[in-house]
Amino acid sequence: MSNNNNPEQERASIYLEDGDGSGKDEEEKREVDDGFQDEITANSSTAAPSTSTRNTAGPRRTASAASGQGGGTQQQSSSKSEKEKNPLFKDVEQTGKWGSISKREVYGIGAAVLLVIIAVIVVVVVMTGNSGGSSEPDEPRATAAPSFSPTEGPPSSPEERMEALRESVAALPVLEPTLELLPDDVSFYEGKSSDAAADPVVRAASWVIFDDPASVRVDSGWLEPRFGLAVIYYAMGGDDWTNKDNWLGGDIVCEWHGVECNRFQEHIEEIDLSANNLVNSIPDQINIIQDLRSLLMSRNSISGQIPGLAIGSLPKLTILYLNENELSGVIPTDLTTNGVISTLYLQKNNLAGSFPRPFCPPFADEPLPVPNLGLDCEDGKVFCTCCNNEQYEQSPCF
Repeated sequence: MSNNNNPEQERASIYLEDGDGSGKDEEEKREVDDGFQDEITANSSTAAPSTSTRNTAGPRRTASAASGQGGGTQQQSSSKSEKEKNPLFKDVEQTGKWGSISKREVYGIGAAVLLVIIAVIVVVVVMTGNSGGSSEPDEPRATAAPSFSPTEGPPSSPEERMEALRESVAALPVLEPTLELLPDDVSFYEGKSSDAAADPVVRAASWVIFDDPASVRVDSGWLEPRFGLAVIYYAMGGDDWTNKDNWLGGDIVCEWHGVECNRFQEHIEEIDLSANNLVNSIPDQINIIQDLRSLLMSRNSISGQIPGLAIGSLPKLTILYLNENELSGVIPTDLTTNGVISTLYLQKNNLAGSFPRPFCPPFADEPLPVPNLGLDCEDGKVFCTCCNNEQYEQSPCF
């Protein structure tokens, strides 16, 4: 019985040995039960030491750690935490400063950086909005940059075009006399574009107000350039030109023969009507084409005097070819008023008088104000005060 590995079976056999199981009184049964219970407990402790250890030793270790080893563990944890903590943040906790910078300064720097970021975002949004907005310019009409198409949006009324044209002409001092030819009465211009006896300025105004197929808007920036080109056409015999392709048509002026615009077709930069059978004199109204850089009218039959102020006050004009024409009179001194003209060809005309002093340098060892100059000053028609200086061995005279 003592060798039986199962205490429950052992207790059952004792009961069986009693015979019918009732020979023992209740007290003996309790003693037997108590004995077997103690044996079961002892066997359980012996057979499963790991379980007992987990159930009893664990709490004791926890308590021991809390009492005996707790101090060392807490010190190690605290030491590790201190080692891992950034010294700068430790400074903030202990002294209220981040290194040599106080908390207030840190907050100030953070606020400043945030404001800069907000400002950058606002600038980007504004620039993006402007790039997607209207392309119509805010400058005065006389210098406004035209949009690519002169017919964007609903067309302006004849009254609006007349008023806009008069305002643009009045804004240019050179064209003040022109305003006298443009009355403030829209009915005056009806039918005048086809009247060969009418003044070229009136014909051109009538054309842009009533007869221009493009029906340009007054805020497009193209009303004034189209008016200026129309004056050139009517004043210089446009009906008999050798090439007049697209002139006075509905196309953008950049498509007219001899008219060149900038890369984005925003304004006129060059008029080249060389060898095109131009006659009569150059009209002052060319001054309304303010972005003009090159005017080439050589080898024609242009007569009269050079409109010095009208041409010379074009702010961007750098190249002027008027050679091989029938121009007469003196060379105007205000032909270089804008100060940027660098090429001026006037040879083979009927000009006379003195070579304008502004065309000569103040001193002989200084360069010519107009580096590329073509002029008839060796045939006695034009007296040149600076062409014979040693500085000009390669004389600009032709």
